[in-house]
Amino acid sequence: MNRLIIMLLCMCCLAPAAQAQSTGSAPVSYQKSDTIRALSNLYQRKRKGGTARAIVFGLLGLTAIINTANAEGGGDGGAYIMIGFSAAMVGTGIAQTNKYNALNLEQTVHSYKSGTPLPATLKKKFKQKDFRL
Repeated sequence: MNRLIIMLLCMCCLAPAAQAQSTGSAPVSYQKSDTIRALSNLYQRKRKGGTARAIVFGLLGLTAIINTANAEGGGDGGAYIMIGFSAAMVGTGIAQTNKYNALNLEQTVHSYKSGTPLPATLKKKFKQKDFRL
């Protein structure tokens, strides 16, 4: 159980800090090519995040399973909670990676080029760094 707590603390310390979005700036207009590049960056960022989440929590879950198997008496309830939590996080990481795959990016770019506006839910996910080179 102590190993699980230490691993969770290490993971929390290594997780990237959430960046605050600035709300005081004036709205900026972007050209179509800028938005397409930002879409590509957004999809790439989301794929990397989902993959990283799946790998990290997969390893944590695997470690919890190994520790539970090696423990006498089958381990405690905390290990099983960690295994379930890790499985859920791996599932969400894989789902995010699949949602932001290259095929969906291609379809979104094609519809945007043909004149369809981007969905509001997708626009909300843009960060300033997506528009950078």
